[in-house]
Amino acid sequence: MKSLQENDSIMHMELASHTVSAAAFIFKKGRLLLIHNPRKGWETPGGIIENGETLIAALKREIQEECGLCVEIQYLSSITSVVNSSKGYNGVKKILPLIIFDFVCECDQEEVILSEEHDDYCWIEIDQAFKLIRKDLLFRLESSLNKKIDFFGCTKEAETEVFEEIRVGE
Repeated sequence: MKSLQENDSIMHMELASHTVSAAAFIFKKGRLLLIHNPRKGWETPGGIIENGETLIAALKREIQEECGLCVEIQYLSSITSVVNSSKGYNGVKKILPLIIFDFVCECDQEEVILSEEHDDYCWIEIDQAFKLIRKDLLFRLESSLNKKIDFFGCTKEAETEVFEEIRVGE
């Protein structure tokens, strides 16, 4: 039986707070879209979910805002947890620990219309993408190619019913 002091400390335990983000690995005819952010280097479209927004709505909004594309969402490819807080930007003071949901998407459009936060883009062969992207994107890109869901850096086959049904295509 727990002591009164142990119960009191459990009741006052601080719950973790996280920011949720959605990102897209967008493919067109076997090539991957990379966008260049002057602050962070080559990356894929994505961003933080806004209040009242669903994961898929945020993903579509971020893709539209950052590169002007309409895509077909294929599948969830990874879930990443970043436990450190980071300095904010664009009026946000601090970004809490982050949970990133990565999706693989297909696109038929050629023309990309970049947001103000990006200054270049390329449709690139996969082997070349591994040479350009930031280190933190490497395992996420690899997971997107394997058609597996990657949980926090530990790759697993999507065996459960929940994740077998995550084809979102709307």
